[in-house]
Amino acid sequence: MTLVLYGHPFSSYTQKALIALYENATPFEFKVVDPVTPENFEALKKLWPIAKFPVLEDEGVATRGDHDH
Repeated sequence: MTLVLYGHPFSSYTQKALIALYENATPFEFKVVDPVTPENFEALKKLWPIAKFPVLEDEGVATRGDHDH
């Protein structure tokens, strides 16, 4: 079971997710979403069509931070 976090290191929401993952020593793969890695953006859009990040993928299931409230 590998978690994949899609986000950008300058995003405060992504930073919060990274802090929690590192603090708990949770194994994960970080995929940066930026113009240099368009393949990561395409993978993010398949998981979450509106392409907001961060998104945490767990075995093909997307979980997003609910920061719209």
